[in-house]
Amino acid sequence: MRRSLSIGVLLICCVLLVAAWQFTTTLREYRVLKAELEHSEALLDEAERQYDEAQRKVRIFSRVKRFVQTAEALGLEKDRWHSYEVMVEELLMFNEAREILRQCVSKEGYFFQPVYLTIDRKKREQEGAGPEEMEGRDVFFKMKGRFLVRIR
Repeated sequence: MRRSLSIGVLLICCVLLVAAWQFTTTLREYRVLKAELEHSEALLDEAERQYDEAQRKVRIFSRVKRFVQTAEALGLEKDRWHSYEVMVEELLMFNEAREILRQCVSKEGYFFQPVYLTIDRKKREQEGAGPEEMEGRDVFFKMKGRFLVRIR
């Protein structure tokens, strides 16, 4: 009886030892698989982010392509325009300044691209202009810009 009890205890110890070994092996495999799963999920998230970014760029390029095609259809190609620089710095009467500004209105065949515009009454007095130069002059008019004229 003692011997069968010893064999039973020994058998139970062996079973527990095998079970413990199996448990640790399974736990190790679980941790490795869990780490691989987390890595795969991170790769999948990155791939989805890159895919979304690529789709966004495709939409942008598509809109740019449509814009360029529309611009070409309207004749807005770079080689089909002349550029003329404009620089005015003069003492003028109000009606002369008004006329210059009226001519700078953009229309179908030409556009005015302003850089700056200054109309200053004090400026002419500060420059020491003599009374004969200021006679009939109302403002110091300073304007810089560029006319873009379409080549027909």
